[in-house]
Amino acid sequence: MPFIVLQGAAVWLAYLAASFIVKLYNVRSRFQRMQREGLPMPPHHPLLGHLFIVGGIMAKLPSDVHGHVLPHQIVKLFSDVGPVFYVDTWPFGPPMLVVVGGSSQ
Repeated sequence: MPFIVLQGAAVWLAYLAASFIVKLYNVRSRFQRMQREGLPMPPHHPLLGHLFIVGGIMAKLPSDVHGHVLPHQIVKLFSDVGPVFYVDTWPFGPPMLVVVGGSSQ
């Protein structure tokens, strides 16, 4: 009986891993396609998306800062993205269309 349980757990873990990889591929390839089409976004990594950029920005800010400061920091770092751009933080958050306006530009 324990072997069947372990085998079932292994199948379930393999399914979860495969689902994660498929979703990762779908999200990253969509953003790569959007970037090729010229849609505004910071430089996009095929495997990490914008996680490296977001992590680098957040590491330089105080630990208790709210995530809403992120778009302003991206515009400061990548001035060519403009006031409307896409950010890919999957799997930690959904893909976002960011609109920055007012004094944040």
